[in-house]
Order: sequence, then structure tokens, then C-alpha cells
Amino acid sequence: MKLDYTQPKISVIVMAMVNAEVAGVAFSLNPQNNDYDELVINSNFGLGETVVSGTVTPDTFIIDKVDLRIIEQKLGKKEVCLFLEEKLNYQVEQWTLSDKHIEKLAAGMQTLFKYYKFPVDVEW
Repeated sequence: MKLDYTQPKISVIVMAMVNAEVAGVAFSLNPQNNDYDELVINSNFGLGETVVSGTVTPDTFIIDKVDLRIIEQKLGKKEVCLFLEEKLNYQVEQWTLSDKHIEKLAAGMQTLFKYYKFPVDVEW
């Protein structure tokens, strides 16, 4: 199914919420400098609301879009972590994502960017 992004429609999606271990936002271009050769992933332990709302300093990963290599990574303070149910075990001194997870997220963002042919951001 090919979506016509020039004629946007409104939809409502209702999904069951999961008790996420890690969540965040990914950008298919670097929003700090509009660099189309970089993509950015921000993440925190627990639900993504803390990242989306800006209430935490998340872990940040800047990735080269050509070879999906991590150019820069900053360990966030992760001042608050929000969990749906039980609080999962985590330590703010550790990274939220492994290199393998970063590579998979970056590859997915590349796929979306190539499909839509314009920058996208995704809450995951």
C-alpha cells in the first residue's frame, strides 16, 4: 500500500500500552543542526513520555546515516523514569540502548526516510 503523504488524513490509533523497559524518540535528521547525513536517537528507561515531554536529559546517540556508525553518544542524567506498572531494574549510570539496538533503530529510520522522502521523527 502506497501512502500519499501530500494528502494527509487524520486517524486515531488505539493500542494496548506496554510496560516499556526503554523508549524514546528517533529523528531521521539531526534536529540540532538540520544535518541530513546524521540521525539522532534519544532514549530513557521506562515510558517515552519523559523524553517526549522534555522532563529528562535522555541518552543521546548521533549516527552517521551512510554506514550507521555511532558518531557521538552522550549519557543522559535520566532524572526521572516512568513505568506503567512495576518499576523495572535500571541504573541511570548505564546506557539505555546497546549498539545492536541503536543499529536496528537507525536502519528503521533510514527505511522510513527513504520511503517518505522527507525527514520524520518517531516515538518508539
